[in-house]
Amino acid sequence: MRVPLPAGRTLLAVAVLAMAGFGLGRAIRQEADPAADLQVRTRLLMGTVVEIKVPASDGRIDERAVQAALDEMSRVERVFSPSKPGGGPLTPEERSEVEAVIEAGRRLAAETDGAFDLRIRDWIDLWGFDSDPRVPGEAEMQRVAAARRRRDPEGPLTEFTFGAVAKGYAVDRAVAVLESRGVTRALVNAGGEVGAIGDGWTVGVRHPRDPGALLERVRLAEGRAIATSGDYENFFVADGRRYHHLLVPATGLPATGARSVSVMASRCAEADAWATALFVLGPERALAAAARHPELDVMIVDADGRVTRSARWNAGVPEGRP
Repeated sequence: MRVPLPAGRTLLAVAVLAMAGFGLGRAIRQEADPAADLQVRTRLLMGTVVEIKVPASDGRIDERAVQAALDEMSRVERVFSPSKPGGGPLTPEERSEVEAVIEAGRRLAAETDGAFDLRIRDWIDLWGFDSDPRVPGEAEMQRVAAARRRRDPEGPLTEFTFGAVAKGYAVDRAVAVLESRGVTRALVNAGGEVGAIGDGWTVGVRHPRDPGALLERVRLAEGRAIATSGDYENFFVADGRRYHHLLVPATGLPATGARSVSVMASRCAEADAWATALFVLGPERALAAAARHPELDVMIVDADGRVTRSARWNAGVPEGRP
């Protein structure tokens, strides 16, 4: 999936945004050379604490550039979620961006046999992942499934959710703003979706069952980004069973094959979308899809906790080192 990166101040805009999994539990931690003087600027956005880290050897950074990048992410949030204060109708330019993202989503849906689907507002609302989560009854599930079979191929924007790509896109936009202002080294993290400027950054992928532990560390090279989808990001437990927001579009049920999927790609929005799609596909089909896309590096933790990596996944950072 390629999500267009508009030039200048053009934003990817949407009419609604599913906040399910929108930073509810950080999937990735980031680290750097401990000798560097890292300055960190944060802002609460998209249900998480967004961070921008910039080295400052003399104790100073370009504050205007960093604040401009955070403002860009704030603006992405506003147009992605117009039901919030500050949101509003889509401009023609914004609608064009929405249509481009929807089309990219359709291409990814076709390639993954429907595992990726932006048009699942009905399932998200039924489970209450944006409000009061609950296990829906069988009759409710059948009613939504029947309505989905009858619906037109095209639908209103209110039927779409963009939580599988919006955080990654916000990271891409922040990186673009920083680069346009001459920043040559920075790390941008939106609740686990991470983009980097400059080489040498190390990020730690969170253990899906131990919030205080890292599964492993990886080097994030120049021009690469990483995103993780996990069953721990937005979930609830009912009658001893875990239910999470990563739903199979065809059935409306939580995908059961994996605990987490991490993807490295050239853009964070791309990594974000593929992580969701591969999680829903399950480990075997996900690895087959990764083999067809050598531009993606993939790590999968299956339902039993086994870890599998694609051929190009770059771990190689010894425990205890940054």
